[in-house]
Amino acid sequence: MAELLVPLRSKPIRSNPPNESYTSEIHLEQPKDQSKRIESADQAAERLRCQPKQETLIDVLKWLQPSNKSTSGFDIHRQSSLASQILHLLVNDVLPDHWRSIFDGAEKETRKVKNLVISVLCNVSGISAMTTRLKVLIEQNEITENARRAQQQGQAESLKYTLSLLELVLEQESCILRVWLSLSASEPNTTRRWLLWKELVVLLGNGRVLSLASEADNIVAQASSSVREASWLADGSKYSSWVGTDLTHMLEKAKDCNEMNAEARKAWVQMLERALTLGHVGQKL
Repeated sequence: MAELLVPLRSKPIRSNPPNESYTSEIHLEQPKDQSKRIESADQAAERLRCQPKQETLIDVLKWLQPSNKSTSGFDIHRQSSLASQILHLLVNDVLPDHWRSIFDGAEKETRKVKNLVISVLCNVSGISAMTTRLKVLIEQNEITENARRAQQQGQAESLKYTLSLLELVLEQESCILRVWLSLSASEPNTTRRWLLWKELVVLLGNGRVLSLASEADNIVAQASSSVREASWLADGSKYSSWVGTDLTHMLEKAKDCNEMNAEARKAWVQMLERALTLGHVGQKL
């Protein structure tokens, strides 16, 4: 039996600066079939594991679009082990390598890529993956508080990227409604559907995102040598206003498209009741 006890390798969550450059040797390790057509979710995941160039990343994002699920046979919005792996790879490994070109490039050139990213991550598992990364990076910063400043700078950059990514997904109009509609369409099991929705309610309505974003934004501010605008996710008043506005959009738009059935009303009420506990006076809740 001893020969079966092979030690497993674990890959730590990266905290290096997202703009870190890679050696040419690493690029040479990329598989030669990166340009070939993606035919399965396993292939999409494998492309993401191989430090893809931006063209390959865009191909994967296009293949993962919910509108493509009828031909691909895979729904990134439906919770599964493979979907979780792909979302983890995107949030923790791949998008950090491309965040400057995606977030800091010309608006006309980057908007299409941003829309692809939003469409893939706008679901409970995607929002959860980004929130989890914030939590882990904050914990890592506490552990290495007395470490070299360069390492702290790298963690601050990673936190800044993750906040930007979470902002990008949440700030779209009717984000909560989009998540609910995708959840309703992708998860036929009623019990699982409500468990996932309750997870989102805890993240957004119960202030989990607000709390983590505040911690992360404070770390980024302390590591920055210049004055910067705080993330709206870390501002209690702005965050409360966003929740209230988005829930209003959910109610209005769901009625307009005849999607406000009994389940949707129940989901809306659950999010509203939890969001009221945020307690920021004068905000739209």
